[in-house]
Amino acid sequence: MNKKGIHTKKRKRKIIPDKAVPIKRLKAVSLMAILVFALLILRLFWIQFIEGASLKEKASRQQTSSTVISPKRGCIYDVNGKALSISEEVDTVSVNPSKIKEKDKETVAHKLADIFSLKYEEVLEKIKSTSPLQTIAKKVEVDKVKELQQWMAENKLSEGINIDADTKRVYPYKALASQVIGFCGTDNQGLA
Repeated sequence: MNKKGIHTKKRKRKIIPDKAVPIKRLKAVSLMAILVFALLILRLFWIQFIEGASLKEKASRQQTSSTVISPKRGCIYDVNGKALSISEEVDTVSVNPSKIKEKDKETVAHKLADIFSLKYEEVLEKIKSTSPLQTIAKKVEVDKVKELQQWMAENKLSEGINIDADTKRVYPYKALASQVIGFCGTDNQGLA
């Protein structure tokens, strides 16, 4: 009875027992998980220990490259402040043959040979080579580089031709005091 005097029945709640996962299904799922884990471990072992050295070498080749950067040498002045030796800004032009389209190789070779007064056959051979980098011209003056850049813009060639900043040693008074200040070769290395 409740407080108002009405009879109420207490309802009994039915307790539904948890459905137990059949043992066979549990064993099958566990076996599959163990098998997948074992395959992952086996693959990890294969990659790490069997193919590890070759993959490391491949990654190293993809992620690194060697480029020689020429440092800018300082000026040498006489006692009166006149420059006896100065470094002038120039450029080095090189090509990456694999990045130049096959149909453009002859056109590029003609233009590079024309601008830098080189033999067409030699330039074409460099452009058709399989090496990753071929130097076309070193210590190129600014006006020739501007002409090349303008031609590249007109022909929409943005890949395959590299223009790298470089310096060239200039001696305004030629041999004056050459025994004292020395001189550099074409690669900016001191020779004497």
